[in-house]
Amino acid sequence: MLPNRVFVGFYHIVSAQAPAHVKHLLECKSPDEFEKDLLYFKEHCYVASHEELLAHQSEKKSLPRRTAVLTFDDGYRECYEVVRPLLLKYRMPCTFFVCANMVDNKSLMFRNKVSLCIDATDKQSAMERHQSIEKFNERFGLRLRGRDSLREWLLGLTYRDTKRVGAACEVLGVDTEAYLRGKRPYMTRDEIVQLWRDGFTIGAHTCNHPELWLLPWLEAVREIVESCATVVDITGQEAVPFAIPFNGRTLSRDKLGDLWARNKHISLIFDTNNMKKERSFLVNRTDCDQRYGLTAGGSNIPQVMRRAYALEPLRMTKRLLERWVKRSQL
Repeated sequence: MLPNRVFVGFYHIVSAQAPAHVKHLLECKSPDEFEKDLLYFKEHCYVASHEELLAHQSEKKSLPRRTAVLTFDDGYRECYEVVRPLLLKYRMPCTFFVCANMVDNKSLMFRNKVSLCIDATDKQSAMERHQSIEKFNERFGLRLRGRDSLREWLLGLTYRDTKRVGAACEVLGVDTEAYLRGKRPYMTRDEIVQLWRDGFTIGAHTCNHPELWLLPWLEAVREIVESCATVVDITGQEAVPFAIPFNGRTLSRDKLGDLWARNKHISLIFDTNNMKKERSFLVNRTDCDQRYGLTAGGSNIPQVMRRAYALEPLRMTKRLLERWVKRSQL
């Protein structure tokens, strides 16, 4: 099914144990599990570089059947310490998307703060947690009743709730500055430069990792353009790819296309809608962090691929039906 479609996978972090700042946000594969993924890609796919994908998208240059592209989001330090050695071992190309304001651990992403807050509540005694929930209810006008409702509320906070995230850290005693100094969750500028010297591609992932669809368009443009300019400054690349945080399916493709055309330092834009085919400047990716189908002996990438390939015909049918309904109503 869809045999000529390029499979573009994205990861966030590879670690034997998920650190507190991502533990409650996403799934995480171990180094051994990730290595099994790489072995599968090496044995069953042609793994293309960003340059090859760009030529395929912009110049219609052909790629072999079963081509895959690997990417990592957010710029966590494990990309350098864990992922880099494995990629070099198997000579695999990869693109790393970094958030401009997190480079050198200058600031902590709001979602990472949320994960630290949830981790703090998990470590509290029942009495301490009850007292924290009372403080949250009083401070924010909530009616939380227990740990699950507090967790749900925290996970529902967005970039626009940055002040609330900070207040939540205050209530729970989460010292984000100390965490940045002690844990160094993100890569440094020097580490990013070394990845580029190793032959990997460095891309941008906004400045602050917001939900772009929640921002005024001009603010979203600033997040995109400035983060790409920062990566150009770090690596000296003429143009860099950009990956939309979370998901950008509701962002206007016309506006994105105009932005891309006017900013020559942006090579391609990436979204996260599995195998959905869009305009030449935009490539969709599939989540490879997910652990379903994992077994002790091998990779779950075959299952991830099959699910991604299977979804697109259903989505195409849905889109055709929606268009037919709209036309019939005219």
